[in-house]
Amino acid sequence: LPVQVNTTITRRNFDQVDSMAELFADQQIMMWSVFFLVPVGRGEMEERISAEEYEVVFEKLWKQSQRQPYGIKTTEAPHYRRFVLQRGGDPLASAHPGRQRRAPLGVGDGKGIMFVSHTGEIYPAGFLPLQCGRFPDDSVVDTYQNHPTFRALRDPARFKGKCGVCEYRDVCGGSRSRAYAVFGDPLASEPDCVYSPAHTDAVS
Repeated sequence: LPVQVNTTITRRNFDQVDSMAELFADQQIMMWSVFFLVPVGRGEMEERISAEEYEVVFEKLWKQSQRQPYGIKTTEAPHYRRFVLQRGGDPLASAHPGRQRRAPLGVGDGKGIMFVSHTGEIYPAGFLPLQCGRFPDDSVVDTYQNHPTFRALRDPARFKGKCGVCEYRDVCGGSRSRAYAVFGDPLASEPDCVYSPAHTDAVS
């Protein structure tokens, strides 16, 4: 039975990334899914790492992905794709022959992702509590395709701050859930990204 381990990176385990990676190597897991904290729900009780510390974790995950027998993927950290591309890597590639490739670049909250709760509430993502309809009264297909919130989340030209001018906005786009949790605006700039786009001076 294939096993996947999910881990959320917080202040409490930030220094244990390499230790966890080595521990899982002996457990015959298929995938390590590394979540980055979005301060919603129970996540409000945990402390996020800084934007600079994201880069430290990214570096560790990048190196571990080259040597471990299992796949490593990130969740709510689309800027990891930028990190890999900056190092000449392929965010979709597998270091091991035969391993499945990742979801297409650019997939993010409300773009290739949607969440329907156990009571039918339709959201752009599990960490983005903006209700856009309720199934079965509303069609999940129509909601995904046509609801203004979903359409806005799929249009990087509408992103604000440095995300709106970033050269990686089509493959990254930042965490829309974290932007909403921190700034109250799902189109705001990713609050936990240290990267300065080439056209930052164009940000109003």
